[in-house]
Amino acid sequence: MKKLAVYVVFTTVLVIIAYQAVKLGLALHGLDKQYYSLKQQNSSLAANNSELQQEIQFYSDPHNLEKELRSKLNFILPGEKEIIIVPSTSTGQ
Repeated sequence: MKKLAVYVVFTTVLVIIAYQAVKLGLALHGLDKQYYSLKQQNSSLAANNSELQQEIQFYSDPHNLEKELRSKLNFILPGEKEIIIVPSTSTGQ
């Protein structure tokens, strides 16, 4: 009878340990997935940051800034005249 009680206690302890090991394994798997997802997100944000730094450096040059303002916003300096060329609408028959 004493041996049976020892086996029952031993088996119960093994089952509890196995259950906890499986639980920890699942938690570790979830954390691994989260880690790799955050690592990818970090790489993407680092690449985006690099692009933005290059853009900042480009627009820090007054010549480049003026060139972009002129092309995108039709910026003209005081005293300059703007010329608009409208293409012909005829088909040339």
